[in-house]
Amino acid sequence: MNRRQFLWTSLGTAAGLVLPRPALPGDPPDLKITGIGFLHLQFPGRTPRQRNSIIESGGGPPGMSQLEIYTDQGITGRSLSGRNSIIENQLLARIQGENPFYIERIWDRMYRHNRKPVAKGEYIRAMGAVDIAIWDIIGKALNLPVYKVLGAYNEKLRVYAAGGYYQEGKGPKELAAEMEGYVSEGFRAVKMKVGWGPMRQDAERVRAVRDAVGPDIDVLLDANNAWNAYDAIRFGRMVEKYEPYWFEEPVEPDDFTGCAEVKNALDIPIVAGENEFTRR
Repeated sequence: MNRRQFLWTSLGTAAGLVLPRPALPGDPPDLKITGIGFLHLQFPGRTPRQRNSIIESGGGPPGMSQLEIYTDQGITGRSLSGRNSIIENQLLARIQGENPFYIERIWDRMYRHNRKPVAKGEYIRAMGAVDIAIWDIIGKALNLPVYKVLGAYNEKLRVYAAGGYYQEGKGPKELAAEMEGYVSEGFRAVKMKVGWGPMRQDAERVRAVRDAVGPDIDVLLDANNAWNAYDAIRFGRMVEKYEPYWFEEPVEPDDFTGCAEVKNALDIPIVAGENEFTRR
């Protein structure tokens, strides 16, 4: 509390009155959420049919859908969401009329609206799309990138090229060429899928990529929850000599004990968590 706020509060307390506090520098802008929409984009051509260890995807025209959240001052927040009926049918009523700067209040209104059954899965994904779009509004209102609004640490963030999916007719040679292509574009780290084919074939795919990109490019492996702990450890030992940068989601998302077993058995860093929801 600064001096001006202190004096104003003290005056109201001494007089036994509740006085409206005057606007102060740093107060949240007086914005209101007025509605939502969806921006649908579709591009020519068709994407290849591909898969990871558990899901097959692609084969249709490429495209995307963005959520748009509108405000009474013409600022629009956007996020990638897909067309989500939960946002339209349940969450809109919880956010309309709210000030985007009260983002914790908005999150709480959305979360506590759906307590039975407890908010999980697609409901949390819908909340996440709304939350990101609201942060976009906040950044635009303050004329700052959101990372600075949240509290910056670095100006740059290291990235990797994610690919290496299984496709018909795509063997180790074609996979290696794909990864070399990412490196030629400037990426210093590449990620590939494992866990669908036989372990020895997957180990050969990892070897081919390492040979192709050389020792100075980080190679990341993503199993998409393909194995139990025992098999994940077996595979990890097959490929440790190729020095993977990390081994992602080796076991089922909620198998915390199995994930710890894999971590303790291997020298490869283990990463997981994208299938968990909320800070809890």
